[in-house]
Parts: sequence; C-alpha cells; structure tokens
Amino acid sequence: MPFPRLYKLFFDALGNKNRIKILDALRGGPMSVSQLCRATRLEQSHVSHNMCCLVTCGFVSVERRGRHRIYSMNGPITRKLFSLIDSHLKRYEDHFCECGVINKKGRVSRHE
Repeated sequence: MPFPRLYKLFFDALGNKNRIKILDALRGGPMSVSQLCRATRLEQSHVSHNMCCLVTCGFVSVERRGRHRIYSMNGPITRKLFSLIDSHLKRYEDHFCECGVINKKGRVSRHE
C-alpha cells in the first residue's frame, strides 16, 4: 500500500453514517441541500457540514443553479467505486455481520 495515511483518510471520509446517507441519496441524482435534508432526514446543518467534507474529498461535485447549489456524485469514477463496494458487500455481507473485530458486540443482524 503506497499511501497508508491517505487510505485511512479516504475510509474515514466514508466512515460516517451521515455522509453515507447523503451519498446514498445522491445515487438517485443531483439534489439541493433542502432535498438532501428531506431524503436523509438530517438537519440542514448536518447536511451542510458533511457536504463540505464530501466535496473537498472529491466524492461530490457542486454546481450553482441560480441561488441554489446542486450536489451530485462526482463523475463516473465515484459511481463505479460505489458499484464495486456494493458488489463486495453483497458477496461478503454475512462476513461483515460476523466479524468480531469490527463488531465489538459480536454478531450484528443483517438488517440493522
């Protein structure tokens, strides 16, 4: 691994449940902050705070449309990345749920 520090930062950026909710919502297409708030059920301050990280780290792009900022997943590479993650999770779902290292409480339900 050539850049262990960058790998850690990359996964730290994705390791926040609110950022995951936002990215999941953006899979459906571009959205404004108010649309993201409705889709994720997060407060505007939480969405805005996490959008800063997602834009800075290159997961999300922003475009101005009049007075609004419209956010979207940042290009085909980001979409492909999440497609690959989905494939991995689907294949190893039970393994993630059973991993005692990442699940400190032991086995985790598939539906949590």
